[in-house]
Amino acid sequence: MPHPLARPWPLLLLALAATCGAASPLPTPGHYRIDGEATMRSGSGPLLVERVERWDGSNGNRFITTRADGRSHQQTYAGTEPVTWCVPAASVPPNQLPDRCKTRWWPAQGGTLLQAECQAGRLQEQWKQLDAKTWERQMRLTLAPGGGGSDPAAALAMVERGLSPAEAAKARAAIAALPSAQGRAAAMAPVYEKIEATIRNGKPEEAAAARQQLAALQAAQGGSGVTWTTTLTERWTLTGDHCKPGS
Repeated sequence: MPHPLARPWPLLLLALAATCGAASPLPTPGHYRIDGEATMRSGSGPLLVERVERWDGSNGNRFITTRADGRSHQQTYAGTEPVTWCVPAASVPPNQLPDRCKTRWWPAQGGTLLQAECQAGRLQEQWKQLDAKTWERQMRLTLAPGGGGSDPAAALAMVERGLSPAEAAKARAAIAALPSAQGRAAAMAPVYEKIEATIRNGKPEEAAAARQQLAALQAAQGGSGVTWTTTLTERWTLTGDHCKPGS
């Protein structure tokens, strides 16, 4: 079972390596088990929202910890199949990132580093070979304030070229079904008016609570300076020299 975060970028890095024509410590063709941890975070202090997911590549078990409002909650989900990925022996590099992204690739710190500046945000990804059959992948993705919330299509553009045609069509359909920006604004207008009235006319403690509520709503709607940051660390272990792409 390919992990969602594992899909687009390995293919992109292989393409960049082929384009640059330089040897790089990227996973060799074959079938891999992927163990890892991903963290999504936004805000700070009382407005911190964080989600940490760890998974066992051998069986797909997931362990999720969420933190919000100063509270922590943990969940465990049993896997249905291993987390794996097939690195093909492709002779033709796949498509690059969309034109709206500016990409750079170079060897760094004994590994391979990709940096992409896109309309929706910024991505950095680095690979290192740990031993003959093991590679480490580290990624940091920062969505620009409002980049993913106000324009989900811009976020999709960062990864769409790495999806299969069926997956890309499904993602576009999901985005098309989302409410429009105008629809969201109309629905939220009465709520914002009530909160702003409390800020203007309420008691000091009520106004302070209303300001925090307004900041949280603006962040959720992509209308503030709050950014979302995703960090990912994976360990890729070679389990076979032959495989079918997508497995």
